[in-house]
Amino acid sequence: MNRDRPILLPGSPSGDEPPTEPPPEQTIDLDDSLPLAKPKMWTRGFLILCAAATFIQYLLVQEASQILEGALPWAVWLVPVAVLIVLLIGRRLLMPSSPRVIYFGDDAAELPKGRNSRRTWTLPYDKIRTIVPLVSRGQPALVIAGPQRTQVYIASDFPHAELWRVLWAQLVDRIDRRPESARRLREIRDLAQLSQETTSIKGRFTKRLFWVIAAVFAAQVFLGPAVDILEFLYFGANSQIMVLQEHQWWRVVTANLLHGNGVHFAVNAFALYFLGTYCERLFGEARTVLLTLGTALAGAMASLLGAAALFAVGISTALFGLLGAYFALHIRYGSQLPPPYRQSRRWWIVILGLNAVLSVAVPVIDAWGHFGGFVAGVAIAWAMTAGQKTFNPRRPSGKFTNVVAASLVALFAACSFIAIGYATGDRSDDEVILAGALLERADQEEPALLAQIGHEWAQHTPRPAEIDPILVSLAESAHERSDDIFTQWRAAATIIRLAEEMDEPFDRDVMQRGIVRFEQIGWQHDDRDARSATARMIVEFFNHVGPLRAAEAPFEEATRMDDGVALKPAGPLEGPRRVYVITVDHSGDERVPRHVLHRCVEPADDAGAKPWPLEGSAAASWTFELAMIVEAPRCTEAELNHWRMIALD
Repeated sequence: MNRDRPILLPGSPSGDEPPTEPPPEQTIDLDDSLPLAKPKMWTRGFLILCAAATFIQYLLVQEASQILEGALPWAVWLVPVAVLIVLLIGRRLLMPSSPRVIYFGDDAAELPKGRNSRRTWTLPYDKIRTIVPLVSRGQPALVIAGPQRTQVYIASDFPHAELWRVLWAQLVDRIDRRPESARRLREIRDLAQLSQETTSIKGRFTKRLFWVIAAVFAAQVFLGPAVDILEFLYFGANSQIMVLQEHQWWRVVTANLLHGNGVHFAVNAFALYFLGTYCERLFGEARTVLLTLGTALAGAMASLLGAAALFAVGISTALFGLLGAYFALHIRYGSQLPPPYRQSRRWWIVILGLNAVLSVAVPVIDAWGHFGGFVAGVAIAWAMTAGQKTFNPRRPSGKFTNVVAASLVALFAACSFIAIGYATGDRSDDEVILAGALLERADQEEPALLAQIGHEWAQHTPRPAEIDPILVSLAESAHERSDDIFTQWRAAATIIRLAEEMDEPFDRDVMQRGIVRFEQIGWQHDDRDARSATARMIVEFFNHVGPLRAAEAPFEEATRMDDGVALKPAGPLEGPRRVYVITVDHSGDERVPRHVLHRCVEPADDAGAKPWPLEGSAAASWTFELAMIVEAPRCTEAELNHWRMIALD
């Protein structure tokens, strides 16, 4: 149905300012439909999504590579590319094949969710809360708010940049023909004005806090120790041990400015920028300062008293506080909130449900900090808005609010200076305390994490000598509680490294414990590399110390008999033992170890005395020297029948 009719066509001056007053009457052709622009594969939002998704995947792969010391298959580095490809395929499949169209019916309009969406939203004219012209993504935009949903069209969504005005005019025209149109249009105009006033408020504090946490994270990356646990210690992470036992209360403040890794920082910074800006527009600057810093402290205190983690960091305590304040505002004012700041019931169910599940289900997430911040945010926001029946974003903050907000800023600044002083001093005693606390709770930590901490800490210098035995115990705990070969190898390698650093040429007891761990890896996983490493370490230990006897056995020496090697027992054998013998070549001027032989011996009268053949041939110039005896859980048939040989490079 087409008709020519003089209407008020909403207008706007050029530039970034949204239109406020309609221009003089103009005559245009009104139609029952209004086409959108052709679907566009690459939009700014989709580009940001692709960049964020691939960057986060890259950070995760890089983090895994650092943990595994570069032992990642090359194909893993293609994961970010695979994510990008999946996004592109999904985008292509979900995009409409032809331009979407807005249809204006007699009682409702059918509004596509966007030019690139197949979904449509039916909005009755009687249910339109407001129509607000704003500026979004640097161009004019029209915000259409219904009872539960809000739709935003920007100028580039239309074939012509000014057609968004026609959409505005069409909707106003339909509303104007409904009963009580004057009252409805007045309500729409008032809410639109409130939305524009709210949006015009600048979020200064949020931007400044964003740059503060960005600077702190940069300091963590470029100035902090390579060991994460020491980085958290020196930079001021929240910790029950350091706060409650060592009375370093400033950590409850500074922990909120720290982050665990790049992904943690990126997610929190993104959420802070948008949620903080929204709250600053709705509450005002001083109240947002109080909400952000106050809920950060509340969340950190809840984490301190309830969380079991060794350290807790992150601004997510304040993020959940702001989310709680935002929720309280919806409960208090509901339909008074202007678009796009009023969220639907479905949005809240999804956001709160998802965050609650993630906080509980993901072990590394600090659920106590999140819930503490959220509850504090609800309580503070409810108290702030008490007695205010009408929503007013421009309501000035009271003297008490200003004083508390300024005091919190001063507190955060003072604690940050204390943290800087702490980080620049010698904190060896705290390192020892931290290592001891970690050992006490070793059974509660993941073996892979213990192995990683021990491995990184063993490479960190200088460190107090008292820490080395603790690191050895941590590595042994990780080795014993894990079945993963990488975790076991890392733990055993840490023990060997510490043995070499604790004494010259090495600490005998610690080296013995490390060699035994490597020997266990070789047999548990049937790993040739572990057996070769064990053989080389056996020779080194034998050359400096002598035979390594990690288990009781009556064998004193290995003797060549006929075509085999026999062990001379001096008594009964109490259990299965794995015996290692070094072959030494005397053909030259020097004694040269050639092979390490190994065989499993069971408790039997002639188990050691009987000569057993070698896996390979032995030169006449070779002698055989008993090098190591360890316990064996059981002996396989192959180990019982002959001596197996490991060549020494």
